[in-house]
Amino acid sequence: MVGGDLVQEACAGSWWEDLAGTLAKVAAVDTDRVAVRQQYMDRAIPNSWASRPRP
Repeated sequence: MVGGDLVQEACAGSWWEDLAGTLAKVAAVDTDRVAVRQQYMDRAIPNSWASRPRP
């Protein structure tokens, strides 16, 4: 078995439905908490690997 097939077999059945339901419940919770402040992201992203020129 290749990676994705192994995951599919290991997590067969209602596991995916349960995961989708749980994620929907988590997404529905309203919060004003911020894990990373926008000021940090504004400073960090321009210096990240994503903004470096590719060879």
